Parts: sequence; C-alpha cells; structure tokens
Amino acid sequence: MTQRLDHFDPQNTETFQQRFWVNDTMWQGKNVFIIIGGEGPASSKYLTGHFVINEYGKKHGALLAALEHRFYGESVPRKSLATDNLRYLTSEQALQDLVEFRSLLVKKYRMDEANVKFVCFGGSYSGNLSAWLKAKYPHLFVGAIASSGPVEAKLEFNEYMMTVANSIGPKCTDRVRKANDLIEQLIATPAGRQRVASMFNVCNPESMTNNDDIALLFSSLSDGVCEVVQYNLDNNGAQGFNVTSMCAIIESSDDALEGFANWVKTWNSYSQSSCTQNLYSDFIKQMQDVRPWPANENAAGRSWTYQTCVEFGYYQNAVGPKQPFSPRITLEWFVQQCSQIFGINGMKPDIDFTNNMYGSKNIQTTNTVFSTGSVDPWSVLAVAQPTRNIAQNYVYHMQGTAHCADLYSSSPKDLPTLTNTRVQTQKLLDQWLA
Repeated sequence: MTQRLDHFDPQNTETFQQRFWVNDTMWQGKNVFIIIGGEGPASSKYLTGHFVINEYGKKHGALLAALEHRFYGESVPRKSLATDNLRYLTSEQALQDLVEFRSLLVKKYRMDEANVKFVCFGGSYSGNLSAWLKAKYPHLFVGAIASSGPVEAKLEFNEYMMTVANSIGPKCTDRVRKANDLIEQLIATPAGRQRVASMFNVCNPESMTNNDDIALLFSSLSDGVCEVVQYNLDNNGAQGFNVTSMCAIIESSDDALEGFANWVKTWNSYSQSSCTQNLYSDFIKQMQDVRPWPANENAAGRSWTYQTCVEFGYYQNAVGPKQPFSPRITLEWFVQQCSQIFGINGMKPDIDFTNNMYGSKNIQTTNTVFSTGSVDPWSVLAVAQPTRNIAQNYVYHMQGTAHCADLYSSSPKDLPTLTNTRVQTQKLLDQWLA
C-alpha cells in the first residue's frame, strides 16, 4: 500500500510502499482481525496457519490482515536505513500506519463500517502497538490482544537476566555463573585466552583484551541461554531446545567450563553461527550498514536498535545479584552503542516521554487482553494486573510458558494455563463481536 512517510507534517507529501497480506477465504463480511508486524520482516505465514489468529478467524468468519512495520522487511522508505531516514521510525508513526491500513481495508472490501468490527493482535513490541492502538483509537477497534507486550519503557533492564536465572533453576544458573567466572579469570593471561578461544570457538582470538571486545564476547555467550528461555516451549517451529534440554547439556560435565562450552558449541551449530562473536568494531560496522533487508541480514537489528535508542531502552545488562552472566555487560556499554552506530553524540532513549505518552503499565484502555508467561523475561515490563477502575482489561499469567506463547497455533502438548488463556480469549472475542 502507499503510505505517508510522515503522518504528522501536512507539508510532507512523501510516500513509501508498505507490504501487507490479506486472507479473505473465511470472511463472512463482518469481522476483521489485524495482526501487527513487529521488529522484523513480516510474511504471509502470519495468516496461513502458523498463528492462533487463524483459529479465531475461522470461528468468527473474519478477514485476516497483516501489515509489515515501517523500516522492516521490504517496507523501507527511501530504500535506506540511514540515520536521517530513521527519524520517521517511531511507534507513533507505526500506529498511524495501522489506522491508514484499516481505512484501506474498508475501501478495498467496501465495508459498511457500522456493521464491521476490527480486533488487533500483536506480541512483544507489536503487543505494545496492539494495546496502544486500542487505547488511542478506541472507536476504530472493539478489542485488542497484547501478548507479552513490554509496555513499560525501561533504560536499565537487569531484571531480564534475573528472570533467566529463575527460569533455568539454581543448578543450571550456578554452572553458567561458574563458567563465566572461570572465563573472566582465564582471559587475564595469554594462555588462558587461547584456551577460551579454543573451547568456545571465538571468532577473533587475538581480540580478547579490549574491554568492549570482552563485553561482546560475554554477551555472545549469554545469547543462546537467553533465547532458549525466552521462547521455552513456544509452538513457533523452533522446537530444537527448551530449558530442560539446554540445562542437560550445560550440566553434562562435572567441569562447569566444559559443560558451558558444550552448550555454546551446540547453540552456535543450531543457530548456524560459524563462531562466537567478540570483535566489537566488526559488530558496530555491521550495525552501521544502511542497506535494507534482504541484502543486509542485520537490517532489522539496526532498525530495532534505533527504536531502543530513541524510545524504549530495554538494555539487558548483567549488573546485579541473582544472575549468572558477566557484569561486564553494563548499561553504559549498551548506551554507547547508540552514538557509535547512529552518529548522534549523547544519544539516549527518552523513556519518560514514552511512558508518559502511553501510560506504561497503567495504560488507560478497555477490551484488551494482556497475557504473559512466567518463564518469559519480558514479563517484568508487561501489565501485571488490570488497570485501576477499568473493568474491561483482562490479564492472564501462563505458568510455565514463555514469550508470546498464546499467539502461536494451539497444540495437544500445550500446558493447561496456555490452553485456558486461549479459551478465555475466545470467550472475549465472542462478547466483543456479538
């Protein structure tokens, strides 16, 4: 669709092409479900059975539609992720994109707005957008599903790592902590650095003395653990590992360093990483690449980093008690990347502006489902209880599940709390669409 670059400047008439998909095979003329694209390329699989929206759509005879987020995938204005272009990458602009998308669907399908009801769906960051869309435009959407949405912008998000520790349990946490402590000791000597480089297949063994390189190494070593926890048991097609199978590998040796190395090698193979990244200058250079996807495989990372540097923070530092990762992963290390990647001195996210605009966890909205998983590290920033004095908000905590679990298609293996959340969501859809 043709979308305005800047919805808030009437003198700016520049446009860009924004990708969308529609599945009208179930549509009976009354209900429309919009699934919101998040911080990555979107695709037709959003509407073809991969997500639970298809199950809801079948029951309610809904038209299903998905919109790719601006500056992700192929929906990149000016075909460049240059910093000057990224100033149009904001959550406010994205919300208005969705309003225009809704208008396009109304016109394209000649809908009678008096008799058609729209519900928006999203998970993680797009879960935020779903909740904010309903709050800002309550007359356009009868309901919203906001799965695992970290609606509180937060600069220093060390609770993420603490939740990871809680999720993997004390024994696994202790093994990871001991391994990281041993690595810290080993990198103090040339022989120790050589041993670490060999055991963990470090990409640049000669670059293990610079503080930024060391911080990146420890961050890379934490990535696999965090990702497995974040998506534990989700029905998202990545069923290779869960917390239990990961910790079995980490605990497979009496030597904590060897067990952790076995896991890192296994994860690198699974994620198709040829080695463990540690050269900070290469990382910054990769993130400075302004080419869009698919020519630039790091394009989504650049766009999302910009959003965190401007609006959200979410910096998962490892400083603090009760977490197993290296304290070299600091808030300052993350914040400095903003200026280095985007060339703006002193760049730092304005989280107060974001929280004041949308309400943080005290968001003022109605007919919105806020769902979280107990294993999900992002649940700390999600709505934990219904907004005071607003009865039409619904909060579901799913014990044992992780990030956006309730958005994926249902499975016979689903935990009871996950199944119950989908049942309750279906009942709410029945009410909203009656």
